[in-house]
Amino acid sequence: MLNRSLSFLALATVGLSAAEVDLVKLGKETFNAVGCAECHSEIKDDTSVKTGPGLYGLFPSTARKRDIIEAEENHKHTITADYAYFKKSLRTPATEIAISEVAPTKGTTFLPVMPAYPDAFLNEQKAEAIFHYLQTLNDDGLRGPSKVMAELKEGTVVKDIHENPTEILVTDRTRIFRARIPGSSARAVHVGHPSGLNYAFDPRNMTISKVWWGGFLNLKNEMSGRGNNPSALGYNAREVSLSNQPKLHGKPVDLSFKSPLINDGKSIENNLWGDEDFIDQLKKANAQFIGYDYPSDPKGHPTFHYRVGKDTYSLTFTIKADGLAVTQSTKNGKASKHETKTDKPESIWRPNPIPSTLTQQVALTPMDRIVLLPGYSAERVPAPTDPQGRPQLFEPLGMALDPKDGSIVVTTRTAGVWRFKDNTWTMIADGLLDALGVIVEKDRLVVGQKAELTALYDKNGDGFYETFRTLSDDFLFTANYHGYLHGPAKDKAGNYYFTLNLDHRNGRQIHKANGPFMGSQGGYRGWTLQVTPDGKTIPFAMGLRSPAGISASPQGDIYYTENQGEYNGTSKMHLVEKGNYYGHPSGLVDVPGMKPDSPEIAWDKWAPKRAVSVALLPHGRIANAPGSPTWDTTDGKFGPFAGDIYCGDQTLSTLFRIALKPKNEAALIHFADDFPSGLMRQTFDKDGAMYVGQTGRGWRARGGSQHALIKLTYTKNDSPQLKDISRKGDTFTLHFSGNTKELAEGTDLAIESWFYHDKPDYGSPSNNKLKETIASQKANREKGTITIKLKPNDQRQAGSRVFYFSSKNLPKNRKDSLQAYYTISR
Repeated sequence: MLNRSLSFLALATVGLSAAEVDLVKLGKETFNAVGCAECHSEIKDDTSVKTGPGLYGLFPSTARKRDIIEAEENHKHTITADYAYFKKSLRTPATEIAISEVAPTKGTTFLPVMPAYPDAFLNEQKAEAIFHYLQTLNDDGLRGPSKVMAELKEGTVVKDIHENPTEILVTDRTRIFRARIPGSSARAVHVGHPSGLNYAFDPRNMTISKVWWGGFLNLKNEMSGRGNNPSALGYNAREVSLSNQPKLHGKPVDLSFKSPLINDGKSIENNLWGDEDFIDQLKKANAQFIGYDYPSDPKGHPTFHYRVGKDTYSLTFTIKADGLAVTQSTKNGKASKHETKTDKPESIWRPNPIPSTLTQQVALTPMDRIVLLPGYSAERVPAPTDPQGRPQLFEPLGMALDPKDGSIVVTTRTAGVWRFKDNTWTMIADGLLDALGVIVEKDRLVVGQKAELTALYDKNGDGFYETFRTLSDDFLFTANYHGYLHGPAKDKAGNYYFTLNLDHRNGRQIHKANGPFMGSQGGYRGWTLQVTPDGKTIPFAMGLRSPAGISASPQGDIYYTENQGEYNGTSKMHLVEKGNYYGHPSGLVDVPGMKPDSPEIAWDKWAPKRAVSVALLPHGRIANAPGSPTWDTTDGKFGPFAGDIYCGDQTLSTLFRIALKPKNEAALIHFADDFPSGLMRQTFDKDGAMYVGQTGRGWRARGGSQHALIKLTYTKNDSPQLKDISRKGDTFTLHFSGNTKELAEGTDLAIESWFYHDKPDYGSPSNNKLKETIASQKANREKGTITIKLKPNDQRQAGSRVFYFSSKNLPKNRKDSLQAYYTISR
C-alpha cells in the first residue's frame, strides 16, 4: 500500500522500471521541476539579479571555498562548498546565507527567503542527483561527469495503479478533461467513458483526434513540478486508428495558428515570423468552438458544439462493442449519422469499480505556526480527497463567495471545481486545466483556465455543472507550461478581463526581446484581453510578463500584479487601462505589422511609453511572486483595515496590505507570515472571514507544502497596530489603530531607501541604497500618529523610490518587529 503522505514530486519518476537511473539527468529534471531555476542562474557570468546565488562554478569536481553569513550570530565565515554544504543549504537554508560573488550585487548578502526542501519533499536520491547536475555547471577541467549511474531507490515507483493519484480513474460516470496529450492541440477535450472507451475532441480542426481503450489519462507530468511536459494516456491504453472519419463540413477546419498541435513548433514559428497578423487570422478564421454538454445519463457520451462558417454543428461519438464507430451530428438542427468500422475491442483494462464520492465533510484544524496580529486566528481547511477517495493535489487558486447560499466556490489547477459550505466539500465540476480564477454570477460560473474563458451552467439544478460554453479562446495556447491565463475580473459595465503570461522556451518559436527567459510566441501572450458582454474579445493592454493576479476594485477599476524578472526590476501593482504598455517588449510582436525583428518594437523605443505602476512591491522583502489583490469590503468584520487591499506572495508565503495613495504612491504593511504554502488568492465569506488559497508546486514556496487553504478569522482586539503611512515631502506619518494611549516615538526606528531599475537583465539590485537620517519624530497619542521628518539628503536620487521602516520598539506586525514600506512610482 502506498504511503498516503507521499509527496507528488516523489511520483515524478512513475513509470521508471529500470534498476538504474542517470543521476545527472534526474538532477536536471528535478532542478527544473521544483523551480530552482526561478531563483538561481545556471549561466556563466550571468549578471541577472535573481533571488539566490548563481550556481555555475559553485560546485566544481574539487570543492572550493565560498563566503557565507552564519545567520544565528550574523558572522561572516568561509566554508567549503561541498556536498555537505549543498545539503545544508537545501534542508536548512536559513542557517547559512550566501554572499553574492558577481556584479552588480557582489559582496552583498542574499535575503533569507529560500524555502527548506525536507526529505519528505525531495528525497535523498533526488538531492544527490541535483548536486551531480550542478557539478556539470563548470568550466573544462573542473566539470563533474556528464553521466552518473546509480541504482534507482525504493519509493519512486507506485506499484498499484489505483493508489496513484495522477492516474485519472473512470468507474461509474463519464469524465471530461482538458489536458495536454500529444497527437492533439493543447485545447483538446478528452472523454473517459466507464466502458473503457476514451477519445479526444480537438477544437483545432473540430474532429475526434484520438481514440483509445483502457485507462483514461495519467496526469503525472501535469501534476509534477511546473508541468513542463505533456501528460500521457492512462494505464494499459491501446490506441485505435480512426481512418475514413466522416466529413461533416465542406471545407476542412485548421485553427493551428491559435491551437497548434502539441510539439508543432514549426507552425508556431511560421505564425510568429509570418506576414499575416494574428488579429487578421482571427478575422479570417472560419470556425469557432462553442463548448460541450455532459450527458444526462452519468454513463452516456457528451455532445460537442461548434460553428463552421455560418453553420452550427453538434457532435456525439461512441464505439460499439463490435468496433463500429458511430458519429451522430446535427447541422443547423438537422440530424445525421455516420458509421466507421474499427478493430473490435478486446481485453480492455478497467479499474476496480470504486464508486465516485463527490461530497465529504472535513474538520478544520488550528494553524498556530502562522504569525498573526493580535485578535486574529488561523485554521487549515483540509483538502477533499478525489472522487475515488485518494489524497489529491488540491491547489485552490480561484475563489469567490456565492451570495445565493454563502458557500465559497473554489477552482483548482488539476482537481476540478468545488463548493465549500458548513465544513463540507462538494465537487461541482470536473476536468478544467489550471483554473486560476472564478466569478460567481446569478445563473453561471465564469472560470479562467489555460485554454479559454469558460462559462459553466447547472441547467438541471442537480448541483453539478454539466454545460460548458467557451466565452473566449481568441489567443494562442500551446503546450508551454508557462502559458497561464489569470482571471477573470469584471468591471461595472459587465466586461471581463484576463491576463496572459509570456511563455518560456528557446529558439525561433519565441520572441524574448533580448531578455534571458520569458517571451511571446505571438497570439497576445503578454497581453490583457477584454471580453465584452456581447462576446467580443478585444486586445486591451500589452507589455505584461508574468501577471499572476488580476482583480476589480469595489469601484470596478481593474488592477493586476506583475512578477519581478526581465524588464521588471521588482514586482509591481498596476491599474489596467486601455492601450497601456506595461514594460515588457516581447508582447509587442502582436502590434499590427510587427515581427520579432521589427526595429519599431525595440525596448529603448517603448521604454518612455511605459505605464507607471501604482505600487512597487520590494523584491525578496514583501514579494517575489505576488498573487491577486483583494479589497477588504467587510466593513470591519475582518479588523480595523477596511478598504485596504490584501495581497499574498507565492514564494515568501506571506500576506501584506496595500493602501494606495494619489500620484502612484502606496503604503505596504506586513500582515501575516509563515503560511504553509505560497499565497495566490484570497476571498471573504459572508461573515467576514478570509480564505487564503495557496500552491507550492513548481515554484517552491517558503512554507514548504505543495498546497493549502487557510481560513483567517478576526475577533475584536484593541491593541495598537500600524494602519497606514502617509507622506508630505520628506515628512512621513505612521497611523495606528486601536488603543494608542501609550504610543511613543520609536527610539530605534530605522529608515532606508533605494530604487529599482527596469532593464533587460533579470531583476534589479537595490540601487542608491541609503540610511536615512531622522531630523525629528513626534508621537500624538490622541490621533494615534507618529510624525517623522527626514533630513534633506542630496545623495537621494529623484524618481521612483522605496522607503523601508523598521523598529523593534513600536507595535509589531511581524514576529519580532514592525516592518513597512512606502513606495513612490514615477
